[in-house]
Amino acid sequence: MEERESLVERCLRSCLRAVEAYKIPLLTALLVGLAAHGFAFANKLVCADEAAALFSKGADLDSGRWLLGATSLLFPDVSMPWLYGLLSLCFYAAAACLTIYLFEIKNPFLQGLLAAIFVCLPSTTSLYCYFFTAMPYVLALVLAIASVCVGRREGRLPFALSVLLLLLSLGIYQAYVAVAASFYLLLMIRMLLRGEEETKRVLLFGLRALGMLALALLLYYGIHLLVLRVSGHSPIAYSQSEYSLGHRFLLTYNALLKAVIKGYFGLVPRPLSRIVHIAGAAGVLLALLRWFVKNRDPKRTLLLALCLALLPLSMNCLFLVANVTVIHAITLYSFVCVYVLAIVVVETLEGNAARLGKDALITGLALVVLVNVVFANEVYLKLQLEYENAFATWTEIVTQIKLTEGFDEDTRIALVGKGTEHLYQPDEIDTGDLLGPTDDLVNIYTRDALLRHYLGFDADFLSREDAWLLSLDARVEEMPLYPYPGSVRKIDDVIVVKFGDHG
Repeated sequence: MEERESLVERCLRSCLRAVEAYKIPLLTALLVGLAAHGFAFANKLVCADEAAALFSKGADLDSGRWLLGATSLLFPDVSMPWLYGLLSLCFYAAAACLTIYLFEIKNPFLQGLLAAIFVCLPSTTSLYCYFFTAMPYVLALVLAIASVCVGRREGRLPFALSVLLLLLSLGIYQAYVAVAASFYLLLMIRMLLRGEEETKRVLLFGLRALGMLALALLLYYGIHLLVLRVSGHSPIAYSQSEYSLGHRFLLTYNALLKAVIKGYFGLVPRPLSRIVHIAGAAGVLLALLRWFVKNRDPKRTLLLALCLALLPLSMNCLFLVANVTVIHAITLYSFVCVYVLAIVVVETLEGNAARLGKDALITGLALVVLVNVVFANEVYLKLQLEYENAFATWTEIVTQIKLTEGFDEDTRIALVGKGTEHLYQPDEIDTGDLLGPTDDLVNIYTRDALLRHYLGFDADFLSREDAWLLSLDARVEEMPLYPYPGSVRKIDDVIVVKFGDHG
């Protein structure tokens, strides 16, 4: 009698079948991912927050990421670039395969190039500058896309499961709601272009998707408020914006245009890539105009136009609620929808137009991948140069502190000012807004952690508030600025290092 397979064996066999079916995007994601990020995986590069969160997941409850801390059960609070780098590549590859499945992309070259885009998008590079959250955030991305895969099906169970998956994604990182919302719109666009569903059914699908998104957001916000009340945490003011709602609405469109034309957020980082994106946008627009001319169904035409008009809004919906200063490449992974839209449109073409469109799209995506891979390595080189410069500078400062008369085990250290004017940033490498507001490696928020974790100087540092109060002391005011003689001095029981850029 033949022995039946166990549940685990069946699951493993299903995984093997999936690997066989999606071997091209999986292999491409691995190879391109290593080419783009292998240097970051094999070294311990440091960005500002990375220095402070070497052994944590960063802000969680107070930032609305109430599930982020729970991911430590799967991914311990140690920022390990090699292990988490390889694992996250697998997760990115899974996200790409889910997208290929969702949009039924059959062309093997487009499958591979889309997977390559997933792993070398500048948003991915930006995330790898903050390795301490790399795995949870990529998990959140997979959950968001999986929620759309499930939500596409009809029925109460898929509805509930889709809401649950998106809720879990939001609890880890809120930004990927833009990916889920945009994928639903892209599905509607695909249905309308192919004409496989009645317009009314497409509209009902969109309304159902809107209901799932709204319910997940409502549940997320309710849990967020409950967690804040129970934990006693105060929320970080990420959502405060100085702009009116109407202005923020326009920003969602303006951000997409400037990302393509001017390279904002580092999403389209180099002139060659901008030329390719602009040419690609023109090609997609021509293909859509061709469809509009041929189509004779006014309802279908109107709904497609509405979906296309709403796509930039869904991709950049964070601009509606978040402070613009905290929006950077990590939060804008939804830019990947630009490439999905191009594939969806080109795959609806027929005849000579289809052949020409595929050739142009494959060439364009390959160029984008090439630029993004080179750009990622430039970013990591800049981080390494910044760290080596900071290491040399602060090693010298620590040496002067230790040689100061009166230094002993009870001495406290006051760092007055920022000290960033003594660090060289290789501006020859333009990373744009890729690293966001924490572009500087050593700042007043993270330098204590950098000195402890990377220089081994575990001293008793005064808080920023106490250091500022001490700076008002007449004896400190009389001190010269670092690195001149007298800029490192013991006052009472505190050794003061006085820098020039107070802030």
